[in-house]
Amino acid sequence: MGRRFGLGAAAVAAVCATVAGVSSPSAVAAENSAGWPPGTMTAEKYNAAQFGMTVTQVFDAIGRDSCDGSSPNFAASTTKYTYLCWGSEPSGDIYAYANLTFTQGKLTGKSQEHLIKPVTPSMTLAKYDSIPKGMPVDQAMAIANRNSCVIWSEEYPAYPSTAGHEQWFHCKAGNVLIGYARFGFTDGVLAWKNKVGLV
Repeated sequence: MGRRFGLGAAAVAAVCATVAGVSSPSAVAAENSAGWPPGTMTAEKYNAAQFGMTVTQVFDAIGRDSCDGSSPNFAASTTKYTYLCWGSEPSGDIYAYANLTFTQGKLTGKSQEHLIKPVTPSMTLAKYDSIPKGMPVDQAMAIANRNSCVIWSEEYPAYPSTAGHEQWFHCKAGNVLIGYARFGFTDGVLAWKNKVGLV
C-alpha cells in the first residue's frame, strides 16, 4: 500500500494520490464530469462529515454544493463511491480538496489536502528516524509533536467494525520551506512511512 503515497503537493493533481480506495482529484473529476475549483469545502465541513453517516446526512451537514459528483441517491445505491470536494483557496499548484468515500451508502473513508494545516510545523529528520515501524500511534505522535501533524487520510474498510482501521498523518517540517514526513498506521501501529526534504 505504501507505494501509493509519497507524493508532493505539486504531483497530486497529475498523479494518482489514491488513499485506500479514494481516487485522485483528476480521476474523480474525469469519472463524474465534475466541476473545477474553486469550491466551497472547508476544514469545518470536512470535520462535520463523520464516519458512518449516510450520503444524505453528510450533505445535510456540509451542503450539497460542497462536492462534485453524482446524486446522493446514486451514491447510496452503489457499492463504493467517492465525492471530490474542492476548497476555495489554492495551495501551490493545486487547490485544497477533500475526498469522501461511501461504502454501501455510508461514509467509510476521508482524505484531505491543504484544508487542515499543522498548528506548529516542527518535523525533523532526527524525529523521523526515531519513529520505527511497529510503533503505536500515540507514541509516534508524541515524538513527532502532534501539533506538527494533520490527519491526511483515514478509512474504516470494514465499517462498522474498527478492524483494519487505517490512519495517515502528514507532518510538516518547520526548519525548511518544503519538507514533510508521512506516517501510515493500521490498527494503531505504524506500517509505513516516508519523508521528503527533511533535515
